[in-house]
Amino acid sequence: MPAAPKLGAPKPAAPKPAAPMSGARDLLALSSVELRRRIGTKEISPVELLEAAISRIEQVNPAVNAVAATAFAQGRKAAK
Repeated sequence: MPAAPKLGAPKPAAPKPAAPMSGARDLLALSSVELRRRIGTKEISPVELLEAAISRIEQVNPAVNAVAATAFAQGRKAAK
C-alpha cells in the first residue's frame, strides 16, 4: 500500500501539453503514432512531414549513401 502524501506537500505537476514543433529535426524525432495523431488533428500536414523527411535525407545521405534512388516529386504529389 503506497504511503499517504504528507500534509503540506506540493502536488505533483500536471503533464505539460505537447510543445509546438520547432523544426524538422524535432518532427522526425516523434513516433509514427504521434505523427499520425498530429496529422489527424491537423497540427501538422502530410506535406510538412514529407518535406522534413526529404530535408533529412538530403542532409545525411551524402555521408551514408543509403538512398540510391528517390521519388520526391511523386511523394510531394501524393502528400497533397
